[in-house]
Amino acid sequence: MTPRRRTTPSSGGVRPTDAQIGFLPAAPFSPLVDVMETHDEYVVVVDVAGADDRAFDIAVEGKTLTITGSRQEHSQGKRRYHLGEIRIGPFQRAVSLPGPVVADETRARYERGFLRITLRKAAGPPDRVLRL
Repeated sequence: MTPRRRTTPSSGGVRPTDAQIGFLPAAPFSPLVDVMETHDEYVVVVDVAGADDRAFDIAVEGKTLTITGSRQEHSQGKRRYHLGEIRIGPFQRAVSLPGPVVADETRARYERGFLRITLRKAAGPPDRVLRL
């Protein structure tokens, strides 16, 4: 299981020591998402900088899009954190789409830290489940 950084508050404005910085099991985090619409498609952009481009699971079920994956630790070797805000470990995000989509025509591309998912709008109600 990938650790999640946790710092113990220090007293008197003194910087925490290595002994005060601990690790906890990582809980899945939710990456930031933009949902846009064109005439024919819904476009979902997910901010997952640092994730492996083959580490995503994308599922469409009805009008819900679910993205899961993992972002690995970005630094190597011995280190002492002074500030740790970048989330690592597993992530999951479910997005309610504005309307039904054609699940078979879902496309995904990972570029410059963003996962861009394009879903073609369907004329009728959603009736399928697709896992990419």
